[in-house]
Amino acid sequence: MLRVRLRLLTASLGALALGLGLYLVSRGPTLLSSAGPDLPSAGFPLAGNLPSALHTYAFALLGLALLPLSRLSAASSCLAWLAASALLELAQLMPAGAALTLPLAGAFALGTFDPADLLASAVGAVAAFLTAYSVLNSGPSRPVPSARRGPLPGRRPLRPTSAPGPASATCIAAVRLAANSILAGAFLFTTVATSPPPPLGFLSTDLEHPCPGSKVTLSWTLAEGVGGMLSTSEPDAVEPRFEPRRVEESGQAALTVLANVEFHLVADGESPAARPADAQLRVVPEQGIAWSLYNHGECSGGAIEWDPVVVPVGVVDSHAVVDTVEVEPAESDTEDNYYSGAVFVEREGRQATLDPGTSTDALRGTQFVGAWELRAAEPVENQCAIARPYRTVPAVSIRVRITCP
Repeated sequence: MLRVRLRLLTASLGALALGLGLYLVSRGPTLLSSAGPDLPSAGFPLAGNLPSALHTYAFALLGLALLPLSRLSAASSCLAWLAASALLELAQLMPAGAALTLPLAGAFALGTFDPADLLASAVGAVAAFLTAYSVLNSGPSRPVPSARRGPLPGRRPLRPTSAPGPASATCIAAVRLAANSILAGAFLFTTVATSPPPPLGFLSTDLEHPCPGSKVTLSWTLAEGVGGMLSTSEPDAVEPRFEPRRVEESGQAALTVLANVEFHLVADGESPAARPADAQLRVVPEQGIAWSLYNHGECSGGAIEWDPVVVPVGVVDSHAVVDTVEVEPAESDTEDNYYSGAVFVEREGRQATLDPGTSTDALRGTQFVGAWELRAAEPVENQCAIARPYRTVPAVSIRVRITCP
């Protein structure tokens, strides 16, 4: 048993050391310094997600080494550490502004959610189970003494062993619980140690693409008791003219946007490794901008249902209007998940049917923000057969050119 536990411990510590080394090289040693080379861009595409797999792999084997050795314990340890890794990764979807007031913000808010990290953690858990299965079944087979022949030569007769008493069992359970608690703390520590430093400030606007002359609200949030400097490289791009200013905690400023502008917030004492608090405003130019809309139908009872496509408020100025609508030409190598036939589009009571490679101004002057009716104008064959109700329906897409009145 001791030999099996030593094998598990060796494999886990080796994986942990390798994962930590990759973190220090590819993601930067954020616990020690503020910068590091970007290994994935240097030709090692797996380095960005491999540490997540090694992290889960190492702690799953460490956990098993502290549990009763069995396949059930191996599966339980792998699933538990996979769940912990998944929760830490999903926590990175937390809005940065809301995370300023929560503990361990650096481990969650500033990390970037990556589905590949979830997949890597799952791969690490499976690899840990396979390793444990192999180690548990690799012990040397011992000859069983025969009842007829007596004990093997040179060996003492086997003596029955008594089960541990209640006090011993309780002591063993307490030691294992304490060891696993320390292991969980080490898991959290390595996660925090390899994550970016916590944010001290957050900056946002209520509109991303305003029309020239539109009013926009700039909002900032700072950690409690922390101040900072708010500035812009284009002070004349807004009215009133925006001069660098000292801000404390949370606040807002109402501005009239005249041209493209970017704001910067630097909190007092913020680490250079922290994600910068920036907010960009890109005005809709005089010639307009092109915006793509997509719609995936859903199979329901053998038929396709097309839900409206909603352009939310806050992405583009609500005053922006449609100029033209076009459907890109169909290509011979179009993928199966993209529809290449005629498209029906409707907005504010106006409608049009467009063939691939054509455009129309029939919807000119309608508001871009809001609900659009967008679907295939022709039947999509064999996509919603009763035998395959969950087959993906090809996406319908259009390009809308929008301008400001």
